[in-house]
Amino acid sequence: PLSFKGHNAQWLPENRRIAFLRRQMAGLKWNLWLFDTTSGEERQIISDGVNPPAFGILPSNRGEIGVFDWSPDAAKVAYLDSGRRNVWVASVELFQASNLTNNSNPNLLYYSPLWLRDGKLVVFVSTEKSAERSSGAVSRVWLMESDKLREIFSTTESLRLLGWSGDELLLETAEGVMKATPSDVKLV
Repeated sequence: PLSFKGHNAQWLPENRRIAFLRRQMAGLKWNLWLFDTTSGEERQIISDGVNPPAFGILPSNRGEIGVFDWSPDAAKVAYLDSGRRNVWVASVELFQASNLTNNSNPNLLYYSPLWLRDGKLVVFVSTEKSAERSSGAVSRVWLMESDKLREIFSTTESLRLLGWSGDELLLETAEGVMKATPSDVKLV
């Protein structure tokens, strides 16, 4: 048996490697690693820090897509940096990462990067808190296609990315804050 030390393990689409997060004690960052189930090799992919998943009490039901997602060929990973201020795409073999959002706004956070099954599109969610406390936050869904970023949906309701159904993106919206208890939601 092979083993590794880490959290939030996910199989890569090619079913040979497992991605996981490992906490770096110096700087208290979480970094992304790969574990090869055939050779037992561990390799660090992201060293600048990634946003860790939310922690909860068991039994758990994941409330979001995740903090990283792999392209269908497992050659690239889309991930949130450690402060959820930017969405990045990194090439696994080339060790190169590109910032998709270049955000410096402290009121803007990103969530749930997700690849389309063909590996050509990445979608993710942003929430921007208003500088004025009287108005609520605006949530947006963004699509990155051919190095161009465009907004495809926005709302002032709470928003959660659910995933793809064929070529359609499924979203969940609700008035107020989304909770783990039963509530009324809309599928978009």
